Amino acid sequence: MSDRAFCTGPLALVLLLSVPGIAQTPVREDAASKNYPKQGVVIEQLTNKVAFQSDGTSTREQHTRVRVQSDAGVQQFDVLRVPYQASVERIEVLDVRVTKPNGSVVVTPLVSTQEVTPEAYRAVASYTDLREKHVPVKGLEPGDTLQYSVRWQIEKPLAKGQFWSGHQFTKNAIVLDEHLEISIPSEREVKLKSHTVQPTTREESGRRIYTWKTSNLESENGEKEKEVQSYNTIRGSFKPPDVLISSFRSWEEVGRWYESLQKEKIQPSPEVTAKAEELTKGLQDDDAKLRAIYNYVSLRYHYVAISFGIGRYQPHAAGEIFGNQYGDCKDKHTLLAALLSGVGIRAYPALINSWAAVDADVPSPGQFNHLISVVAKGRTLSWMDTTPEVMGIGYLIYPLRAKPALVIAPDRVAFETTPANPPFASKQTGTLIATLDADGTLQAHVDTTVRGDSEVYSRVAFRRVPESQWKDLAQQISYGAHLGATISNVRATPPERTEEPFNLTYDYTLKDFAGGDAHRFIVPLPALGIPGVRDEDLRRTTPLWIGYPGELQYESRIQLPKGWSATPTVPIDFKESFAEFRGSSEVREGVLITKRRMLLKLSEVTPDQLKSYKAFQKAISDDHATYVFLRVPGAKPAARSQAVNYGLPATSNIWTESEKTDFRYCVSRISENGQESTLQLTTDAGVCAVREEKQHWMYLHPEAAQKKEDSGKLRKCVHEHASQMKLTPEEFHAAFDVCLCKAYGLPKPKH
Repeated sequence: MSDRAFCTGPLALVLLLSVPGIAQTPVREDAASKNYPKQGVVIEQLTNKVAFQSDGTSTREQHTRVRVQSDAGVQQFDVLRVPYQASVERIEVLDVRVTKPNGSVVVTPLVSTQEVTPEAYRAVASYTDLREKHVPVKGLEPGDTLQYSVRWQIEKPLAKGQFWSGHQFTKNAIVLDEHLEISIPSEREVKLKSHTVQPTTREESGRRIYTWKTSNLESENGEKEKEVQSYNTIRGSFKPPDVLISSFRSWEEVGRWYESLQKEKIQPSPEVTAKAEELTKGLQDDDAKLRAIYNYVSLRYHYVAISFGIGRYQPHAAGEIFGNQYGDCKDKHTLLAALLSGVGIRAYPALINSWAAVDADVPSPGQFNHLISVVAKGRTLSWMDTTPEVMGIGYLIYPLRAKPALVIAPDRVAFETTPANPPFASKQTGTLIATLDADGTLQAHVDTTVRGDSEVYSRVAFRRVPESQWKDLAQQISYGAHLGATISNVRATPPERTEEPFNLTYDYTLKDFAGGDAHRFIVPLPALGIPGVRDEDLRRTTPLWIGYPGELQYESRIQLPKGWSATPTVPIDFKESFAEFRGSSEVREGVLITKRRMLLKLSEVTPDQLKSYKAFQKAISDDHATYVFLRVPGAKPAARSQAVNYGLPATSNIWTESEKTDFRYCVSRISENGQESTLQLTTDAGVCAVREEKQHWMYLHPEAAQKKEDSGKLRKCVHEHASQMKLTPEEFHAAFDVCLCKAYGLPKPKH
């Protein structure tokens, strides 16, 4: 699901200064290297000059010189894509030229310039004035230097007598020299904030000029950048722009300015008032009226995915929206407020940023990218967002929670914090009732119910396709789909019925479920879906997103063929600060009953929790992937049961519960044909114990992941300490620690 679906696109800063075309995967480079040969392009110089006038008009010039070093770099810059707002802005491409290594120059004729709607907004081209100038660059090849200059001019101020801007210095590419210059009339008071580089200031010809100079000689590692981007996107926690400037003196001014834009538009037309009365006929209390009107606007008016400030700040008139039956976030609030006013309920706009943090020190409309609605009930605020269409009243998506929102009421403009939790607990339950035939065919009935964060995505998915195609959609998400099951009898709660949890049921048939002669299977319950942790993740400095807080509870009941039995999986029970998990399995009267419950207490784990989380996640993953082995009547019981119940070694006294489970799982996989002798089982179990000891040591010494093991040193050290390793568990651990430190070249441990 794209971010734009919920009006959560990038920052809608009117004068966001950017470099078109930079989209390469950055690679860490030696800052001393001047050529940066692994980079597709190197930006040798980037200069942005902005001049604001007191009436709110402005000009902005950008001059760029880029060294193109590879075919990938050519693809990034073969067409310049320069954005602008057609309704208020005039743009002029001044010059585009390519300098060859031999000094010759190829000038691009500007008559080839085309004007298009950006690809992201083509589906709603009539709803935005955001446009792009496309300039095909003539003669560009690897080894060339590209230079281009562009000028933007705002001729119609967005707010009369006001101006604002935000600038992000380039961090995803090598930039040898970057300049930013902002010029304002000397007499104007402004709010200015520089989060990274601090400016110099000078007075010249009645103007105050701020200048920033910086560079970026070491672009972030691609994986590292992806890690940070992913976390910030989910949480909506990107940092504000490096530079913010605004002529607004207070947030009160910002709020009153937006209020003036919507004042006339929000007045209900006779048709709107009549509809409000129709929707609330027979309803006595305001809560019921509010719910009826909210559901009408949310469900019946299509959301046009345009972020706040992209294209315009003023909403359409309520009557126009009512007739169109679609609108962006501003429009849907306007219609909601107009309908509510028709029955005596006041709804106020709340400006919010779903993408980044808001810097409270710089009052600016450009710091918001979304608008939601608020209704006051005494001192209590009821929050509503009609843009997702199939979301219950009072529910906000995760990036909007616990966020400051500028609430614009007649008597007060102030930041209020949105609720940290949804109006109901997030919970997902699933049951599978199945029968296993003697030929290995499984016939199952699945019943799932979801409430909370995942519910929204389920509703959106089922609303986007007609009911005739629900079977295909269920096939994609079914428990047994990855095994090739055949789905039938699909039923789902109508997506529009948001006042109750979303329920999905279906049947499926899966042949050869028991693995033929192997007589084994993995319990067909859904994986719990929390992310895994790689060794390199243990060095991350940002929290790891693990999911939406809430409860997941699954149960399966599989009727075995008459006379058959099964070896249940080993029960596990973990409790951590971030989550709890309990898994159990038993055979009762010929039915294999498996239960799994996870309570996710937190949405993220901090870097210092990653070791315990890794063990927790691995144990859950292993439990999900553990085979259940069947015993057919008359067949000799396999040695499997001995392996599963093999006792823990004495050295397990320092293991975590998940490591003990991992050991049992390792033993349970020994000799799947069940033909090993007791002596061989004991030997193999010892291998599992040593493996788990080493894994435990690796958790405690993550720095070893960067080093290569010297197996010769390890064998020699173990031989030298053989007698010590046969004594107490404490002495075994001490000796094993010494030997592994030697093998990985780490300092000798202190015991």
